[in-house]
Amino acid sequence: MTSVQGMRGLALLLVILVHQSFVEQKYGHVEPMLVKTHLEQFNHAAVDAFLVISGFIIAYTTFEAFGGTRNAASFMYRRLTRIYPPWWIYSALLLPVFFLYPQLINSSEGNQVNLLESFFLFPSEHLPLIPIGWTLTFELYFYVGFAFLVALPRSRLGPMIALWAVVMLGLIAMRAAGYQGGPVFRMVSNPICLEFLLGVCVAMALQRRPAERPRLLIIAGLLMWLGGYAAYVYFVGDWLVNLYSRVLIAGVPAAFLIYGLVSLEATGRSNPMGRLKWLGDTSYSTYLCHVMIVVGIGRLWFVWGLPGQLAHWTWLIGSVVIAVFVGGLSYKYIEKPILRWAKRHDPTVARPPAAVRSTT
Repeated sequence: MTSVQGMRGLALLLVILVHQSFVEQKYGHVEPMLVKTHLEQFNHAAVDAFLVISGFIIAYTTFEAFGGTRNAASFMYRRLTRIYPPWWIYSALLLPVFFLYPQLINSSEGNQVNLLESFFLFPSEHLPLIPIGWTLTFELYFYVGFAFLVALPRSRLGPMIALWAVVMLGLIAMRAAGYQGGPVFRMVSNPICLEFLLGVCVAMALQRRPAERPRLLIIAGLLMWLGGYAAYVYFVGDWLVNLYSRVLIAGVPAAFLIYGLVSLEATGRSNPMGRLKWLGDTSYSTYLCHVMIVVGIGRLWFVWGLPGQLAHWTWLIGSVVIAVFVGGLSYKYIEKPILRWAKRHDPTVARPPAAVRSTT
């Protein structure tokens, strides 16, 4: 799935650029440039794409492993060992900052963090130590729900996804009617949860057959995405806080793009997104570390930075390059070794007794 990883890499770049635009506004020495592009909207579109991609990859790579509690346990083990260890490592790096300089953590929310909820990515009233970790809370919710489906025969996937969507729509309707509830309710009633199911539906469609005209799907997805962006900039106003419109403006176009790109890849034709596969492979590590990198460099630039446009652009581009580079190192030396270790020690995989292994 080279094309999907490439799309994930592009979404990651957009997220980094948006966070860099926030840093630019706070620490730059000249008039901010990135903010003029309305990049914050692309950030939300990128997050929506991440969620659709996540649903797609999980379903697409699990089709041969449905049925039975062992498969469900194996699914959860693989997902948890991918998410938690790198998250714990980077969260631990911020613990000294939290205890010594708490004003630097979650300043937009009064520097409030629940450490237990943060480390285990539980739904919370506050953002976690690494603020972008809020998306991982949604990922875990989807993993738990999908694990129950993995325990069932694959033939039941379609009806159960439909039932899940109906339940979600009911919860979303309750939220739209004014019911607030607690952190758990606000998570499961968030419309962006539907984007996971969009990804699953794309995977199910591709399992039946690739699209006959994938380029049309890609063009349609791009036009829908750009149309939603243009509507925000010129007509509608701020849809950042509108949880309901973003699924249509960003989630549905992402589903079209994935369906088209993977179908195109299945035909063996060249796929430009494949050139970003390496960035998609490192996306989780880079996603976790990029904020502390661009913010850290921004603070240094505020104190020691040079005036002038050339120096300003050098800082902006250099910070993004460094974040991607560090993310690549993290993927190679932290994430991949952890995944290899977890695979070797997977307790859900049946292994022959030691005496039998020694004779083979």
